[in-house]
Amino acid sequence: MGLTRGVNRAQLILESTLRALASLCSILAYSAAFAAEPVFVPPFTYATSDEFAVAVMLDSMTQDQLLARGHVVLGGQVVAPVVGDAAISQCADLPSCPGDLLPRLPVSAAVVARIARSSGGLLGHVEVWPADGGQVESLDLPIAAGSEHLFAAAVVEAVDAALRRMPPSPEDRLMLAARMIAGELVDLAPPAATPVTAEVLTGNAPPTDVVDLDAPSRRPPASSVAGKLPEGVAPRHLAGSEGHFRKSGLDARDWLYRAMPHAGRFTFEVRAGIGIGDVDRFSDVRVDVDGGAQRGQYYQEGPASARRARGAIFLGYAPLTYLDVGVLVGLQYGGRDLTTGFVRVAEDGSTQATVSPAPEIQAVQVAVQPRVRGYLAPVGPAKPFVFTGMEFRVFDAYNIEQPETLVYPVPQGGTVPGWVGGGGLMIDPGPIVGLFFEASYTAHFGDRSRVYEDGTWQYDIPTPEEGAGYTVGLAGGVQFRL
Repeated sequence: MGLTRGVNRAQLILESTLRALASLCSILAYSAAFAAEPVFVPPFTYATSDEFAVAVMLDSMTQDQLLARGHVVLGGQVVAPVVGDAAISQCADLPSCPGDLLPRLPVSAAVVARIARSSGGLLGHVEVWPADGGQVESLDLPIAAGSEHLFAAAVVEAVDAALRRMPPSPEDRLMLAARMIAGELVDLAPPAATPVTAEVLTGNAPPTDVVDLDAPSRRPPASSVAGKLPEGVAPRHLAGSEGHFRKSGLDARDWLYRAMPHAGRFTFEVRAGIGIGDVDRFSDVRVDVDGGAQRGQYYQEGPASARRARGAIFLGYAPLTYLDVGVLVGLQYGGRDLTTGFVRVAEDGSTQATVSPAPEIQAVQVAVQPRVRGYLAPVGPAKPFVFTGMEFRVFDAYNIEQPETLVYPVPQGGTVPGWVGGGGLMIDPGPIVGLFFEASYTAHFGDRSRVYEDGTWQYDIPTPEEGAGYTVGLAGGVQFRL
């Protein structure tokens, strides 16, 4: 996770000042019986990617409860510009963290936690490191789903217990901590400096010079993002939202969990819903017989309106955070109304018509939709979207049971082209999964989108009911991103 962040000075100062104000409000609201202390909280370590989300949540809860107790919290986003991301990433697994970092930071203690899964469930191993070199306190705490706040409360109690055994921080240390939160790169003991003295540990050493954040040597070029992202995060995941990532000041993994962008991922959706409109079809098939010989054939075929179920899958790719493209392939269930009949012409020229309606036939149509989808809010858990594309709805030929003495014409299958558009809402509970609901409108075109005739017919025929010319779809489902 060794990503060096180049952040605009004004933005960093604004965000850090707001956090400092939150700390100040907490201090004033908390009981005066307990003094505020600066505490270093590196990002919680997770054993595998399965524990990543829990580790981020527990880290945030612990920092919030420390702030509520009136402490000044120096989290990873505050300390990383001074010591580097690599020095605090997976801190519990690094021999140098936090021991080698404490002399460089104006803090009284550090809290290190590692979240892992054991046979009994999730377990958090927590260590509280006093900055004065005192005894490191260790404890193992179970993490129950839905009661994560109890874990954070236990960690804060352990920190308070350790701080009570230490003298209060001098004013200089608190001022240095406030300057770090405000965005200044305060480093009490750079790695090349002479060994740390007791004066530095007690906060009596003179503050080091403030380093200008705008100095070119401290700001990585924009191209430095590539190749310095942690494992599991690629530059393609930032396409279209790199500015949002830089402004956030978060570690790349933390930002992915909170922003949940879709960029650089293949998408697979399973969806179900209903279609309202031209989802059924009808056909009237006729022949005429003169003197025992069959003379002509005729049929009319076209769409009919109904309300039927549908299902589909979608395969696509998101080249940008706010855009994805792909193909939807689905089945539109429907019915077919079919009548067959013949007209017999007698020797005197009179006619006799016989019509046989068939039971409703269950059928399906295949729908193929190349789509482009744009997200109006590309980051965050709720993402409204709009989409547009083409639709090609395919239906097969009719299956008619032929009598022994006649041959009915068979209405052939075809393709109904159309335009589709609509919108919906995607809810992302995690970076690689989403739940969505959408509404669509499809306008149908072409010869088979209306009544189609084959042959000529001079006798009576049922007047066809014109179709709607469109289909409205309502669908929901789940999206997976790889």
